[in-house]
Amino acid sequence: MYFKVLAEKLLDPNEPAFTVNDWPTTLYYPTETTPGWFSQKNKFWTLVKDVHKFTINYADKFTEKHEGSTGWEYSFIMIYAAGSIFYSKPVTSKEYTSVSSKYQLGTDMIYNKTNLELYDKVLLNGYEVGRVRWKGEPELKKRSQLIEQKKFKLGFIANFHTHPLSQYPQYGIDKKIYSFFSGQDMASFFGSSMKMTGLITDKLWIACKTDLSTIPSAEDIQSMTQAEAYDAEHFEEIIEQVMNKYHIVIYKAEFGKNLQRLNYPSAY
Repeated sequence: MYFKVLAEKLLDPNEPAFTVNDWPTTLYYPTETTPGWFSQKNKFWTLVKDVHKFTINYADKFTEKHEGSTGWEYSFIMIYAAGSIFYSKPVTSKEYTSVSSKYQLGTDMIYNKTNLELYDKVLLNGYEVGRVRWKGEPELKKRSQLIEQKKFKLGFIANFHTHPLSQYPQYGIDKKIYSFFSGQDMASFFGSSMKMTGLITDKLWIACKTDLSTIPSAEDIQSMTQAEAYDAEHFEEIIEQVMNKYHIVIYKAEFGKNLQRLNYPSAY
């Protein structure tokens, strides 16, 4: 399923809550590219790679005796507006353990009657992050119909944040690890109306709510990070077990690839 199709479903108030069976096997990453004839880049993956780079940029500067995080967390948010996907600029709270942001979403219209051209400016906290263009009478009529039928979709799709590499020599861990979704991450996710949340480590992970989802316990969240540190061979298996228990669907992707669903919780 493409992100735009998924966004339409997620933002439709008449759509029932997603069940575990509604989430597709594959999520195809957004296809929007940066301008340019010969140097076009995928906007989504460029942003993911950039915030990952910002986060781990100084990891090698820390000595083996250092305890804790080696970088700041960064985040950005994905927005859907009438068939187009936009993104906020990356932000960081310059904290080693968390990043938080508050967003307000709106639109502003620019209409050129002479050219029969209209732009819906998508505004995040008052700043423009993109425009939806409607050109010509048929498209303008379509826009009016969408608004009249309350089908003009505008909303947040997912928040994405990074985890830096961390060191825990005090626990006998002789390698840097990213750690999986934290208790704070899950609390923020379940406290929001969004159905998806992304975590960027050296891979991209997306957690998705279903109609049966509940917030994982602190013990089960800790078990996933412990598996990353002490039992890397079974790391993904532990993730599947924990997320199945709480009816949360998990996707994983290598950078630049489509997202593949990892787990299939019981529908009961």
